[in-house]
Order: sequence, then C-alpha cells, then structure tokens
Amino acid sequence: RGGSAAVSLGSATQRIGAVNAAGGTGLFATGSGDVSVYATNVTAATRGVVASSQGTGADGKVLIDVSGDVNAASTFGLVGVNFGVRNDNSLTIRSAGTVTSTGGSAISAQTVGGDIVIDANSAIANNGTGGSTWDGVYAESDQAALISILTRGAVSGGYNGVEAISGVGGANGGVIVETRGDVTGAQAAIRAQVRGVGNASVTTAAGTTLKGAVGVSAATVGAGDITIANNAAIVTAGTGILATTEAGDIAVTTGATGTISPGAAVGINASTATGSITINQTGSIGVAGDNGWVGTGIRAEILGGSQDLVINSSGGIYVAPGSGQQSAGIYAVNHGTGAVVVTTSGIIDPGAYGVVVEGAGDVTYTAAGGVAEGDIGASVVSTGSGTVTVTTAAGAVVRGFDGAGFVVSSAGGDVSVVNAGSVSGSTQGLVVSTSGAGSTSLTTTGTVSGASGVGIAATSGTGGLELNIGGSVISASGPAIQAVSTGGGTINIASGAVIAGKIDSANSAVITLDTAKGEHSTLNVASGATIQSVSGSVYDVALRATGGSVVVNNSGTIAGRVDFSALTGADSGQLVSAAGTNFETGGESIFAAGDDAFGNSGKLITLGALTTFDFRGGTNVLTNSGTVYVGFNPVAVGGSSFVLKSLTRFANSGTLEMANGVVGDSIVATGSSYVGSGAALLSIDAALNAGGKADTLTVGTSSGVTKVRVADRASGFGALNLTGTAVVVGTTHAGDFVLDSGSSWYNAAIFGGAIDKPGLFFSQLANASTGTVLVSAPKTQAYQFATLAAQAQGLWHGAADRGARNAELRDALDPAAKADAPSAKTGFWFKADAARAERQTGQSLTVLSNTYAYDASYKQDSTNATIGFDAVNAASDGGLAWGAALGYAQAKARFDQYDTLTKLQGPVLSGYASWLSGGTFVSATVAASQLNAKLAASQLAGWTQQKADVTSLGGAVEAGLRRPFFGGAVIEPSLGVTYVDTSIDDVSTAGSTFRFEDAKSMRASLGARITGVLAPSEAWTTRYAVSVRVVDELKGKNDVTLLSAGAPFKITDKAFDGAYGEFGFNLSSRSKSGWTGFVDAKLRANDAYSEAGASLGLRLRY
Repeated sequence: RGGSAAVSLGSATQRIGAVNAAGGTGLFATGSGDVSVYATNVTAATRGVVASSQGTGADGKVLIDVSGDVNAASTFGLVGVNFGVRNDNSLTIRSAGTVTSTGGSAISAQTVGGDIVIDANSAIANNGTGGSTWDGVYAESDQAALISILTRGAVSGGYNGVEAISGVGGANGGVIVETRGDVTGAQAAIRAQVRGVGNASVTTAAGTTLKGAVGVSAATVGAGDITIANNAAIVTAGTGILATTEAGDIAVTTGATGTISPGAAVGINASTATGSITINQTGSIGVAGDNGWVGTGIRAEILGGSQDLVINSSGGIYVAPGSGQQSAGIYAVNHGTGAVVVTTSGIIDPGAYGVVVEGAGDVTYTAAGGVAEGDIGASVVSTGSGTVTVTTAAGAVVRGFDGAGFVVSSAGGDVSVVNAGSVSGSTQGLVVSTSGAGSTSLTTTGTVSGASGVGIAATSGTGGLELNIGGSVISASGPAIQAVSTGGGTINIASGAVIAGKIDSANSAVITLDTAKGEHSTLNVASGATIQSVSGSVYDVALRATGGSVVVNNSGTIAGRVDFSALTGADSGQLVSAAGTNFETGGESIFAAGDDAFGNSGKLITLGALTTFDFRGGTNVLTNSGTVYVGFNPVAVGGSSFVLKSLTRFANSGTLEMANGVVGDSIVATGSSYVGSGAALLSIDAALNAGGKADTLTVGTSSGVTKVRVADRASGFGALNLTGTAVVVGTTHAGDFVLDSGSSWYNAAIFGGAIDKPGLFFSQLANASTGTVLVSAPKTQAYQFATLAAQAQGLWHGAADRGARNAELRDALDPAAKADAPSAKTGFWFKADAARAERQTGQSLTVLSNTYAYDASYKQDSTNATIGFDAVNAASDGGLAWGAALGYAQAKARFDQYDTLTKLQGPVLSGYASWLSGGTFVSATVAASQLNAKLAASQLAGWTQQKADVTSLGGAVEAGLRRPFFGGAVIEPSLGVTYVDTSIDDVSTAGSTFRFEDAKSMRASLGARITGVLAPSEAWTTRYAVSVRVVDELKGKNDVTLLSAGAPFKITDKAFDGAYGEFGFNLSSRSKSGWTGFVDAKLRANDAYSEAGASLGLRLRY
C-alpha cells in the first residue's frame, strides 16, 4: 500500500521498475548524501515520487529519473528536494513520460542553494478538490542557483505552466527555460524569475502554444539580463511577453510562429531601470486591452541610464482603438540618455498611436515597409536635445486616422526626416519641429497629405531649415507646407512633385514660409514641379512669406498669388522663374515694402480680368527674359489688365504676350523705366479699322529696342488713322518700339516693313507725345491711282492736239505756196501715232514721327489712229482752213512700283481751224475724249480690277506771225494756250472709294516753227518743219479724295512741276496728184517728265 521507501543517513539509491501505490506515495527516498531514484511507470494514491537529500557536503545530490508515466492521484507527481546549501548540492529530474498530478504540481524541484536541472516530457497538474492551483513544472532555489528547465511535451498547471525561481544570495544564479511543447497556466504559461544574481532565459519552440494570463513572464533584479526567444503561439487575455529587470539588459525575439493572440492586453511588455532593451518581433501581435488598460502591441521602457532601446518589428501588430500614447502598436520610451532605435516593416493598426518612439537622447525610427497607422500614425520625439532621425522607405505607409500622420520633434537637437513612402493624416500629414539651436531637415520623395490640416508643418531652431520635396504634398483643408525657421532655410521642390493646399483663411497659402527677422530663406521649384491650390484657382495665395527675406527660384509651375507683405529684409522678396517654367496667377500679389525683384525666364501667366503685382516701397525690378501672358484662360471679354504698382524698372528681353484674340488687354507699369533688349517682344491684338483699338503697355519712360508683333483682329479692310492708336503709353522715343515681322499682314517690301492689310492702307508704329502709337496711312497705290487724271490728260494732249494739222493748213494757205499746191479745196487724211511718256513723280507724307515717300512714277505707252476731213478757203493773202477728225486712242501706264497698271481707251473727236492773213495767223482746236479706264493692282490685297469712265473736254488756241526766214524758209513765232477739263467716275473697292475732283489743265506755250521746201521737183514737193516750244502748266493740280471708314484723305497730283521743253519735226512729201505722205516726231522733256512720240500719215487733196 505504501509503495517503496528508502531512508539513509548517507546516500540512498532506489532502482524500481513499475510502482503502483494504491494507498500512498509511489516512491520515497531520502538521505544525507546523494539520493537517486530510477523508475519506469509510477501510479500512486498521493505523491508519485519523492526524493530528498539532507546532506551538506559535496555528495549531497538528488536525481529522479523516470522513464515512464507518473500518475499521482491527490498531490504531487515528482518531488525533488535538496536541503544542501552548496551549488553542487544539485537536483536533477528527468521524466520521459507524462507526469500527471492532482492537487499539487506535476513536477516540483526545490533546493536551498543547489542548481536545478529538469528535463521533462509532459507535466499535467490538475487542480485539487480544495480549489488550490499548482504548476505543471515548478523549480525554486532559496539562494541564487542556476535553474535549467527543458520540457519536451505538453505542460499545464492550474497556476503556472512552467515556473522557475532563482533565489537571493549566492554568487551563481539564473534561470533557463526551454519548452518544446504546449504550455498552459492560469497565471503564466512560463514564469522565470531571478531574485538574486543571474540571468533569465526563455526559449519556446515553433509549432507550440502558450496559454495563460501571461504567455512568458521573466524578471531579474540587479544586473541580471533577460533573454526571451519565443517561437510559440501565445494565447492570452493579458500580456503576451513580460520582461522586467533593474539594471540588466532585455532581449526579446519572436519568430514568425511566435505570435501573440488578438485578445491580449499587451503584446510584449519590457522594462528596465537602467539596462538596454532589444526586441526583434517577427510574429504577429494582436491586443485589445483589458480591465481599463489600453492595448499596447510592444511596450518597451527604460527608466534611466545610458543604454539603448532597439526594436525591430516585421510582424503585424493589431491594437484595438484606445486613447493615450500607450494605446499604440509600439510604445518605445527611453527616459535615460541612451538612444531609441525602432524599425518597422509590418502592418501596425489601429490604436491611438501606430508607433511612439521617445527618448531624452537620440531617437531613430525607420518605417522600412508595411503600414504604421493609428489615430496618430507615428510620434517620434526627443524630449531632450537629442538628434531625431526618421526614415520611411518606399512602399511604407504611415497614416493617422484622427490626427497627424507623423509627429517628429526634438527639444533642441537636430531633426532629420527622409520619406520615400506615404504619410497621411486626418489633420496634419507630417509635423516636424525642433527648437533652440536645432536644425530641421526633411527629404521626401513619397507622398504626404493632410485632410483637415497642414500637409507638412516644419519648424526649426537657429540651426536652420531644409526641406527637399520630391513627392507630392497635399492638404485638403489647409496649407500644403508650413515652414517656420528662426535660422533661415531652404525649400527645394523637385521635378514631378505636386504641392497643393486649400486656402481656408485670409492668412493661408499653399506654402507659408516664416523666417526670423534678419534671416534669409530660399524656395527652389524645379522643372516639372507644381505649386497650386487644390481647387486649381490662380486667385488663391500660392506663396506667403513673413519675417526676414525670401528668394523664390521657380523652374516649375506656380499657380496662384504671392504675399510677401510681411517681409522685413532689405532685399525682401525675390522671385525668379527660370526657362521652361510657369507662374500662373490672378488677383493681387503683394510684395515686401523693401527692395523686391521678380525675374521671369519661363512663363508668367496672368488670368482673369485683373492681375496686380503691388511692389510697394523700395527699388523694385521686374526682369523678363521669358514670356508674360496677359488675359489667358479664361479670356476676359473686355480685355485683361496686368498692373505693376510701384515698379521701378521693367527690363524686358523676352515676350510680353497679350495676343489672346481679344483687343483691350493692358500691362500697366506707370512710372517705371522700361528697357527693351535682346529678343524683347511686345505681342498685342489690335483692330486695324476705323477708330482702331489695341492692347497697350503703359510705362514711365522707355529705352532700348522692343519689337511689336501686331495680331489684327478686325475683319475687312484697313482705314486711315493718322492720329494713331495707342500701343505704348509713356515717354517713348522713335525706334524704342519697332514692328515685328511676325505681325499680321507683314510686308517687308513696303516702307521698311509694315502691316500690309488688304485695302489701301498700311500700318506702322510711330512716336507721339503720348507714347508709341499704331498709325495707318495710304499705300503707294493710292498715290499711283491719283495720277489717273494726269494720264488721261496726257493722252488727250497727244490724241486730240491738232496743232500740227493747223500748221500744215497754214502752209497750204501761204500765198507763196499756192503755186505749188493743188487747186483742190477739200481732202482727208489719216495718221497713226505712238508715244512713250515717262513721269517721275512722288510725294511725302509725315505722320507724327514717320515720313513716308510715295513713288508714283510711271511709263505710259499710248497709240491712236485718227482720220480727218478738212477744207481750205484760200484768199489772196491767206485764207481760212478748217476740219474735223475722229480717232481712237489707248494708253497703258505701268508704274515703277508694285506692278500697278492703268489702261485708257476710247474715241477722240476734234474740230480745228486755222486763219492766215498778211502774215498773221490764229489756229484753234476743240476736242473731246470719252475713255474707259481700267485700274489693276496685283500687289494690293483686296483690290479687284476696276473700271471708270473718263471724259476730257478742252481746246487750244495759238496765235502768231508768219514771216520769211533764211533760205526761203518761213518762221512762225507764236503763243498758245491749251485747256482741258477731265472728269472721272468714282472708283470703289477694297473698302475705299476714290473720288476724283474735276481735273483742270491749262498750258501756256511760247515757241517758233520753221518750215521750208527741201527738194522741189515736178512730181514731188518735200517740205520740212521744225518747232521748238516752252510749255508751262498753269493749273495741273488734280485732287483725289480717298474715302474709307476713317477720315477722308486728300491726295493732290501736281501734273507738272515747272515748264518743259517741246521739240517737233515734220517731214512731208506731196505729189502733183494730191497725195501727201508725212512723218512727225515730237519730244517733250523736263527734269521729271519726258515724252517721245512719232506718227505716220497720208493726206489726199481732191
């Protein structure tokens, strides 16, 4: 009934096979020396196996070795006790089977000071009937001793699964626990405690489970270290892993299988007074909090000292929503001076904080991947003057559901943030700050966004601020970037970055930059970067700077206004836009009261009806080598204005572009000194019609050279405008603004380059007292067509002049010639004429500062054929002769310029008479021509060939003496007057009308004619005649009024300027039968006019 027992004053050894003690202890062995018990299977009503040693010498060892199962019905399964005080008074328990107990621990090992070694398979401790609870495996030493426990199978206890306690006193202590099976305990699955000297180590195997209020609990005092390597799945409603020490180091590692159930209050809780903490978490953690405790995934805290706290988390952490910093996926706080280094790459979700990293010294947090999110995504803080370093890798996400995504700060140290991932918050996106002498450095190539607050809020101390923005920064309800620096700073916006914020107050902006007075900050915007409000409105404030001075170097796109009104530096607001950039703005931008400079090498685009740059006080310079667009997208119906208030100097070597299709845009820089250089271009819209209007540039004074490109927006034809349409308002000089060849209708061939709009008027720039204006003057063709009356009169003089025929009749009436003349009284004649006239004529027109020289010179070729009838009534000393003629004349005038052509053709009717008496004669002619004129101008756009009726009516009177001259010749000195009145129908085309006033020509002549017989014979009599005359035009001013949509314009064509000489020669040969053949030649010439003509004719007397 009692099983087996051995009692010895020395050593005791029992080797028993199977034991069945139905009424008591299965095996009991005790002695004062070594005690060893060997058994196979043990079944007992009370205790299974008990072995104890009372020895105090070196041989006081206890060994229990059971190869089979042990079943203790009412108390302990295996009990080993060693009362020796020496470390070598050890206790060893080996169990290969399952140890089951009820009402006591399955395996219990106790020593005073000796080491304990337990190597067990399974140990099951069932609760007793009295409600007491026990451990599956329990080991304790009163003094410091090394306790080693290895379990290979399942272990469970009503109190703890495995519990090991190393006591106080002694020099060599510690606890080593390794479990390779499932472990269950109501309080703790594994509890390892070192109360004196020594370290604690716990290792669990993969594929196993730990269940209890605490999964693993390890505690040391003094400098004892704690090492936990957990690969088991921990199921708990309390703490998964609890490690506490005073001055020792803590190292916790969880493998991929070392998970902590979602129901835990705290996943890993590690704290030390002055030691270090290292946690490597690979297994997932799920915590929900319990009994008022907020859930914490990993809680690690160092209370003081100089050691570091390091956490590497790659497993997921789920935290039920809570409040306070300890409601966090990771709560890592070092109150000492050591560093805090936390790296996460798993998913952390979604407590009050995703990650809390805090220390009095240097603090480092790296989001190497995964997600860190909570009400606040991550808080990384140095409460002292330590350096704070934050890195977010590509693909990593830090998100705040009810606050900021990231809060990073130091109480005086440097702060460095590198973000390649995604940071977002329901309020701010990323808050970075330091104070004192600290500097702030932020580099982000990922995205940062704030839903109801600032995207990035960055504050630095006197160490300065540097923001390198390579990714997009978005705020749906506030500024995208808010930078405050007491030591100046630089913001670099890289290519591809989009900086967008919502302007929700009068003091808000997409980027706000507050620099301490006396300090300097710089904003660099790279090509391909964009700064704009989330609405895209250019009327929102894109940049607001306060404090000292700021320089903005823009190579990207800035859309919105700037507000530098609160800057106080001497060179307060400098904004430079490089080539390939856009600065899009509308409304009013305000610059500092000090000296400001705005440089544009890209595109400055003003939108809407009014854009204002108010430079306020100081010396302010706008330098443009790019393009300034005024009134684009949308285009204001009445035009747009770009007003530059208080601008001192306007230096332009680029383009001022107002040609947006609407006339009425303006750039107003009143009082400024404008300087055009290089490729300076003013591009404008203009209406080149009556009452013309144009886009304008207003300045104080101008210098240099600027080309003006005019886009004509008026349909139809041009109109006269001699007063000019304002283009540049201010004190300008001739040559400051010149017409660009890219202008509408530009023609370099006229007047050195002009706008050759269809119709009869061209446009050019001219300088006026009010500035530079666009004038419109008649084209050369208008002056050319104004000579039509002179051409018609020239043809009339050639085709209707019967002076030569009257002279021939006088020869017939001369008594001296009658003997040779036939007796016939009547006759007819025919002749054909051809002549070429060349007229050099031109006029000038001065329009304000411009003088235009018009060349209307032409060459006129004329021909006519005439048949006439006349009669002679001879008297003894002369007689009377008269006649009539009908001819058909035509002429073609080709102008020297522009291929202009006129044609005249039509009949000419004339009557003539000559009276001779006693050597005195009077001759007279009346004639009328009815011509059709054709006017062609191939180089005049909009002109179609026109026709007009031309009527000329006139007469000539000549009186003189006929006296004998040398060699039988006769000389006729004479005076003559010729008058002709020409009327021309109006000609209307190309938006204009030529209204020809009646043209009157009166020519007075003085000259002489000599005639005589060259070679008389019986068959033929040949005569010659030579005449020389001086002719002066007494009228000859032909007025033409050019009517258009503008004011009437009068052109006066002065047919001849001064007198001209005329030389004539006639040779005729008359037969006795009455036929006469003749040839005439005539030459008229002065400095501006020459005409040469010839005629052939035939007469018959019958």
